This record gives sequence, C-alpha cells and structure tokens, in this order.
Amino acid sequence: MKTKLLIIVAACMASCVQKTEKQTVVFEVAVPGTDGKVTNVALRGTDFPLNWQEDKVMVYDSVKKVYRATVTYKTGYKFTEYKYVVNGVFEMQDKPNRKVKFNDKNYTVLHDTVQF
Repeated sequence: MKTKLLIIVAACMASCVQKTEKQTVVFEVAVPGTDGKVTNVALRGTDFPLNWQEDKVMVYDSVKKVYRATVTYKTGYKFTEYKYVVNGVFEMQDKPNRKVKFNDKNYTVLHDTVQF
C-alpha cells in the first residue's frame, strides 16, 4: 500500500513541475533630461537573478547613449516584472511594474526610456 501511495505522489509531483528554460534579456534604457547628473542606473525585479532589494548595476554605452545589462533567467514563466532605479530612486513609483514577455527564441532585447 505504501509503495502505491509513493508512486502516486511521485507521479503527481512530476506532472506539476513546469519545464524551465534559459531566457536571456538585454535591457537597454535611455535616461533623458538628467544633464549628466546620473551616477547609477540599475535594475530590480521579481524573478531571480533580480530581486527588489538589491541593484543589478547597468553599464553606460557611450556610443548608443543607453545603460545596458544582460540578465539570464532560468524559468518556466512566460514573463517577468522589473523596474529601473536611477541614483537610488525607483522609476514609476506609483505605477505598475514593467513586464517583459519571454519569446520562443529565448533571447530578448528591450529598448526602454526611464519614466519618472
């Protein structure tokens, strides 16, 4: 009896697990109207490796004039949520989080503009 129960529990657990895939997202964001007063641009988000407590620092691309970060998720979800942080201040503080929808190619490039 115990063996049958263990087999049933194992089968149920196996069927409930979503398939995970690597999803790479290149975040590129312009920060207009700051007149060189930006000292730090970062990402925070819902799903690992991002979180809402620590910054994922973005690097400035002087040719494209954007800040850039590449994040690789291992997820079974179809999207994730995020926001930009400029000089320690969250953008869109009273608005919903941004969302990025993952695609079948497992590689997404976003071109955003910070909104305050």
